[in-house]
Amino acid sequence: MTRRLHSVLFAALILSGLNDLHAQSDRVPPETSDWKLAAPKANTTDGLIVTFGKPMDWAMLQRALEVRGGGGRIAGSFTITRDETEWRFIPAGPWKPGAYELIVDRSLEDLAGNRIGRAFDVDLDRFDKITETIERQTSTLPFQVVGR
Repeated sequence: MTRRLHSVLFAALILSGLNDLHAQSDRVPPETSDWKLAAPKANTTDGLIVTFGKPMDWAMLQRALEVRGGGGRIAGSFTITRDETEWRFIPAGPWKPGAYELIVDRSLEDLAGNRIGRAFDVDLDRFDKITETIERQTSTLPFQVVGR
């Protein structure tokens, strides 16, 4: 084969690969309304299980979710499982019956860089107002812990 034919075949191979990548792009932002919360039973240290609709960014999950109850933040630990589609919170002590909230930092991203409620793509014709302070935007997902 000639050098030119090699170049043409190589270029076609690269372009076909890029086309495949483009076809697989994810422009759908994650929505907390698609998440499923499995609340634990009272008087246990069973985990609160949060299942996402798609894999989320592992590093961001380290700081983006928080559990609060009537007395404020609930102490505990968490694990991230099922290829970043599940977050499991284990409290430091038994759950008390009552109302709780999962607080979600809306800067949390999926693996494609889409934020909660906002796709990765940016409309360059529209600029958000610049403020002097950075405000943390959150979503709140309520859940109930009931007796056994």
